[in-house]
Amino acid sequence: MNLADKINNLSSEINSIIKKAGNLADELGVSTYLVGGFVRDMLLARKNLDVDIVIEGDGILFAEKFALVLDAHILRHKRFGTAVLTLPNKIKIDIATARSENYAAPAALPVVKPGAVYDDLFRRDFSINAMAVSINKHNFAKLLDYFNGLKDLNEKKIRILHKLSFMDDPTRLLRAVRFTERYGFSLEKLTRRLFNEAKKLNMLHRVTKHRVRDEFILMLKEARVLTMLKRLNKLYGLTFIHKNVKLDKNADSFLKDLDRLIKSFHRRFPAKRVLDTWVILFTAILDGLSLEEVRKICYDFALRRGDTKRIVSYHQEYKAILKELLQKKALSASSIYRILEPLSFEAIVLLMAKTSKPDIIKRINEFLEAHNGIKLAVTGEDLKKIGFVPGPHFKEILTSTLHAKIDKVIKNKKDEIKFIKEHGSRHMRG
Repeated sequence: MNLADKINNLSSEINSIIKKAGNLADELGVSTYLVGGFVRDMLLARKNLDVDIVIEGDGILFAEKFALVLDAHILRHKRFGTAVLTLPNKIKIDIATARSENYAAPAALPVVKPGAVYDDLFRRDFSINAMAVSINKHNFAKLLDYFNGLKDLNEKKIRILHKLSFMDDPTRLLRAVRFTERYGFSLEKLTRRLFNEAKKLNMLHRVTKHRVRDEFILMLKEARVLTMLKRLNKLYGLTFIHKNVKLDKNADSFLKDLDRLIKSFHRRFPAKRVLDTWVILFTAILDGLSLEEVRKICYDFALRRGDTKRIVSYHQEYKAILKELLQKKALSASSIYRILEPLSFEAIVLLMAKTSKPDIIKRINEFLEAHNGIKLAVTGEDLKKIGFVPGPHFKEILTSTLHAKIDKVIKNKKDEIKFIKEHGSRHMRG
């Protein structure tokens, strides 16, 4: 089967990359292929800006030369013979040496050695991800489909390539759920039976948390994440995260509220940064666990420090914050700002989903709509010009001035300077 028309229908940027890669492959005398998810999505006519290329030869050498052709940034992974090129327009190109993998034990990391394109396709997870398209000139756009991936694609089936696939790499269990829900496919009969056998053996519990983390975060970033989580909960459960994690009716309702609020946030505040949706959902999944359990999960999964801080601080502080916001007495705008300003947007969305109290929701909305991002016109340099002695009190003066501006006591730079002179005179030079 020749897929020249499919390649020609890709964007001009992607088409150009493919043609240039093929030209370089011919110059170097190596066989080169488009593979994996890129081929799958091309056949499904779905947009994919991550180009996957396999070389029957030295993949890193090819990547280094191709980086010069494209003026791209290169990141090498010598252990696996792979490299990632990133173009100025953010398009990514994964380049790999064709390789085979052998697993010494179930759930262990594979032993890798160079191989042919057949070996490289056989090591993959599912038949729909195990197709290749040649981009050398003499057989340009020829489809290699050793495992009937095109047939499974047309029949909307997810099928593993051999009976030990889930045992070799149990994270494929997560991937199977992700692909079934993303594409509206179903597990092929034998694949479903082997999935259940892997579940009975608790195979996801036997993989290092680091590997589970990467695959699970990919799921949490998917558009259909809620249906994926429900499907995963039904087929396997979530105890591979922690023995006390479960997706019951309350958790399901919480996640639905979060999904609605996340969409509302992006619609109402398009100028603000995009939310880290996966952080919000991961935090919600841990709802109900003790603070120590949450800390341990973040440690075991080796989450980045900033992500851990957002997750742990929410679990540590949300009850006290909601209590502060629920005060019956009138809260000034600056008081609300003082409570909410230190929080991430992710934590604020979680707070809104956690409460049904109209007063709290109103106060959070007021903060998001009117106060978040408010800034002073004056700076520390202005304070020096006015006659203030530099020191730690600068922060105190600027903070009190900011609160006055939030409360609309002052409006512009002239008002700010007047306020500062009146309320900070004790810090001025004599």
